[in-house]
Amino acid sequence: MRNSNAMPWANPLVMSDALDALWDESKGVYAIYGKMWIDGPDGGMYWKHAMGRTESKDFIHWSTPQLILSPDDVDPVWVEYHTTPVFIYQSIYFSPLQILDRATGGGVIDIELATSRDGETWRRDYRKPFWLARSPGHQFDSGSIFLSPQPVVLDDEIRLYYGAYSQGATGADDMVLTTGLGMATLPRDRFAGVQSVAHSAGPNLRKPLDDIGQLTLKPLHFSGSESLVLNANAVNGIRVELLDASARRIEGYTADDAVEIKGDSLRHEVRWKGRPANLPAGDYHVRIHLNKATVYALRIRSQ
Repeated sequence: MRNSNAMPWANPLVMSDALDALWDESKGVYAIYGKMWIDGPDGGMYWKHAMGRTESKDFIHWSTPQLILSPDDVDPVWVEYHTTPVFIYQSIYFSPLQILDRATGGGVIDIELATSRDGETWRRDYRKPFWLARSPGHQFDSGSIFLSPQPVVLDDEIRLYYGAYSQGATGADDMVLTTGLGMATLPRDRFAGVQSVAHSAGPNLRKPLDDIGQLTLKPLHFSGSESLVLNANAVNGIRVELLDASARRIEGYTADDAVEIKGDSLRHEVRWKGRPANLPAGDYHVRIHLNKATVYALRIRSQ
């Protein structure tokens, strides 16, 4: 048998030492996500950690690991993923990426949130600020955070538990660091939000706008027995309107017809004046008008 170290070019991409397994019900497979080494600019091996994925139908025979997410040109040069746990919630894949900075404090770790619709193609829309950052000072979680991949979902709150210590992950002094367990919480379904910007101006606007925004969703199908529930903080107000499949406004369901939503709630009822709560059957775009407001989630509720 040949020594593989003598032929580094023959070594395939493999999973490394930090792995998280889950049952992916939509695909009918077990999936493992975890650390995978990628090669450096000079072709040298073991340059940075990225996200790899392998799957199995019986938890015995596994597919060839695939590299599915890695640091890119938008990242600072020091960014790599220490581990890449994944959980599935409301049919969306979430990964609290553990962002490793080897150049700071012996390899400190903060948490960035990545999302996916299929578990293989990922988006990193929430790079700054960190989704869960280390605590300042010299607390137990001021150096490295290791988040459990499975949240605890309550009626109005989501809890995420983590282990942490006060020094970096790759250069910690085990004799002096402080360790502990922590819990981070967020209101139900408020992983991230879309808000109106403070000021909009430009030649295409008739006049500058302050705290005004608009969000139009992809087409949704309604069978005729559903209503909409909006998770939002409507400081000055939110109005919701329906557009048909061609993105044209529908009489009776325009922003002017909408019952204005105000206040901060996980469950705002979306209504229109003089219209039943149930939406008419068909394919629609939902457009949300924001006035100094933030929207977090829209839920279709069956009656």
